[in-house]
Amino acid sequence: MKLCIGLCDENPLHLRMIAQEIRRLGRIREIETEIYTWTCGSQLLQEAESSGIQLYLLEIKMPDMSGIEVAKQLNQLQPSAQIIFISDSLEPVCDIYETEHLYFILKSQLARRLPDALDRALMKLGKAQKGVSFMLHSRRQVTPIPLHSIVCIEKELRKIIITTTHERYEMYAKLQDALASLPPNDFVQCHRSYIVAFRHIEQICGNEILLSNGQRLPIGRTFMQPLKEALMQRQFSS
Repeated sequence: MKLCIGLCDENPLHLRMIAQEIRRLGRIREIETEIYTWTCGSQLLQEAESSGIQLYLLEIKMPDMSGIEVAKQLNQLQPSAQIIFISDSLEPVCDIYETEHLYFILKSQLARRLPDALDRALMKLGKAQKGVSFMLHSRRQVTPIPLHSIVCIEKELRKIIITTTHERYEMYAKLQDALASLPPNDFVQCHRSYIVAFRHIEQICGNEILLSNGQRLPIGRTFMQPLKEALMQRQFSS
């Protein structure tokens, strides 16, 4: 699965920071990302149409041409492309409603907001992993949670808490029933109270797991060896 992304920001440092975060999220979602960058909107418009870009992240305030003006033209040139606005401030935010866009992110909230924005873009573009969801049952409603977004699942009394890349959910269920409904190649139990997604494991630190969201989970003594074997098997099969 491949996603072509265009970034436009007059600040090269911000471009590198955003590109780095997108690549990190792409690895977690097992999506290959091809990223193009521009420091001015007019140059983007000259080159973008031939690049096959599907998702744009545009800084609103740029000297030669605002991100809003760029978005208006992209809406005409590439109506199926998704647009996310980014900015240092809320000052020009009202004007974005003159365009077809998906999301607005303050740069100070990039790490927190970008995962949700990217997931929405993938859904719009039809690139989310279809038919691969965990079904959340609550109050007579059933909500599908994309498996790639699940970081870990925790048992708390008679509930389980599902931590995703951008939200937490609760439901009444047994941890073992949750484990049985998850693909064994993607999830593993690391403790009597925790299930973890392989793709979100960053590091094993002694008897703890460091996750992609910075959370640390304990590894139960009886789960240590099976966990190591499962990680080794994934490494050799990838």
